Formats: sequence, structure tokens, C-alpha cells
Amino acid sequence: MLIELLVENRDGNFDPSDFAQPREGEPRDNWQVAWAEAYLSQDGESLLVERWGDVPDVENFRFAFFLHYYRPENPISTSYGMFECTPVEAMPDRLKRLVPFESMD
Repeated sequence: MLIELLVENRDGNFDPSDFAQPREGEPRDNWQVAWAEAYLSQDGESLLVERWGDVPDVENFRFAFFLHYYRPENPISTSYGMFECTPVEAMPDRLKRLVPFESMD
């Protein structure tokens, strides 16, 4: 599942490795974590850095990442606390182009 969110007023607390989906009864090391991250412009129409690159040095951007075994009923843990995702939608063409799924096989 690809998740995209808007980051506004990013500060030093932002850490992509904090984005995960808790699994009840499982230690954090077993949670599904952000994978194949992409950093997009605020309008989501372009990449700010090459895929797999470092977090861009901007305050406002879109952060897109994949979660394996995503469970829509469970919140996402972030650098700033927990949040509930909006209902699942079809992936827009812009994200298919900018953030294609890359198999680990």
C-alpha cells in the first residue's frame, strides 16, 4: 500500500524510520515500516530528490512510502504521534509515475 502525506513545518524531529504501522502484541521491531520512500513537491507533481535519497532540506513537502501488509483499520505511527489514514483510494497517475512499486525480488 502506498501512503502519501503532507509534511508542513518539518523540524528536526522528522525521521522517516518513525513511520510504521503498529501490530498489536508485536514488538516495534516487527512492525511494518516505511519502505521505498519518496519526497515530493507540495503539489505532489514532482520529486524533490531522487528516489531513495535523503530527506530534502525544505519545511513543506509530500512524503510517500509503501507499507507491506497494510491494515486500514490501524493507525500509522509517525515522528509526531499516531494518525488515522483516510479511506483507500486508487493510486493517481502522478504517483504511479513518480513512486512506482519496486519489488524486492
